[in-house]
Amino acid sequence: MRSIRLHVNRFGEVVCTASFLESEQKIQKFIEEKKDWIEKSVQKVKKSRQNSASLNPDGVAAKSGFLSSDRIRGQSNFKYSALWKKSALKNFMQSAGRLSSFFEKKALPEFTVKGRSMHSMWGNCNTKNKTITLSWELFNFPQECIDYVVFHEMTHFLYIYHDKNFYSYIERYMPDFRKIAKNLS
Repeated sequence: MRSIRLHVNRFGEVVCTASFLESEQKIQKFIEEKKDWIEKSVQKVKKSRQNSASLNPDGVAAKSGFLSSDRIRGQSNFKYSALWKKSALKNFMQSAGRLSSFFEKKALPEFTVKGRSMHSMWGNCNTKNKTITLSWELFNFPQECIDYVVFHEMTHFLYIYHDKNFYSYIERYMPDFRKIAKNLS
């Protein structure tokens, strides 16, 4: 590690990493200089955790009549009711069906859509297994956010890496994708 880094994890804990060659004084000075950033970041995480305890009123789940009891905060992630999972998966598959019209007929392989609890990402595309896996939590967001993540993952079948071609393709069909993606952070 060449530099000193600070990170506030999802529990609001501050993590500092540095090379073992760095002096303790230099690390302490760095932390002191970043005090304002640390305080803002910790508050942001705390606010996010408080807000995430209730359902997003604009989300598909809330608009579909789901309650907070269908999504319970566990020790490290949420637990979801069977009905939540079933409804979310149905929504994800319908989204993929609608969005497939933005791809040439033979451009996409026959792929499977799955859902699961995910800690650090909204979706994942395994091009080898032809599987798109989406976070159950995505169902707590508006449909445009779900559609963006599904489209993003489907685009990985054309472009594996997040390069210029990848984002150009997404932008062609979703010009406001950056604004939508901000709603997910």
